[in-house]
Amino acid sequence: MTFVRNDRGFTLAEVLIVIALLGILASIVVLNFGGSDRPANERALKGNLQALRSAVALYKADHGQWPCSTGDYNYPCTSAQFRDKLTRFSRKDGRTSANKNAEYAYGPYLDEFPVEPFSQADSLTWSLGTERLKATIANQIDGSSGNGGWYYEPESGIIVPNLGSAYPNEYAGF
Repeated sequence: MTFVRNDRGFTLAEVLIVIALLGILASIVVLNFGGSDRPANERALKGNLQALRSAVALYKADHGQWPCSTGDYNYPCTSAQFRDKLTRFSRKDGRTSANKNAEYAYGPYLDEFPVEPFSQADSLTWSLGTERLKATIANQIDGSSGNGGWYYEPESGIIVPNLGSAYPNEYAGF
């Protein structure tokens, strides 16, 4: 009489080895992809800042003053009025309209107002003070309790991210 051995299935040692290998591979994947949103947010921040700064500079070239500065219509502006000045058609004095015609011949300078990617905020904070250097503004914001969004100074046209100490501080000077 011969015995037939049933060798189907895995031993406990083989199963444990496979589980250990899967755990090692999973940890490698998590380490490689974990935190990968920071470089993407940095690129988005640079792009959004460039778009905002270009829009503000084009507005000044067309109107002769920065949006919401002393000589502009509706000074001092609300955040909604600032957005309108960059995303709608405007007259030479800064009044805005949704429709383009001979009177409202300038703009729009942005298709939509960008968000600040680290906080996902599109809020706008500004100072009605005198013109300062960008580095001075960035240093002030860097140590503040900024809550995201943008910080704008109408008298100089400077826009920086309003990140404060809650977000990566190296981005305050972009």
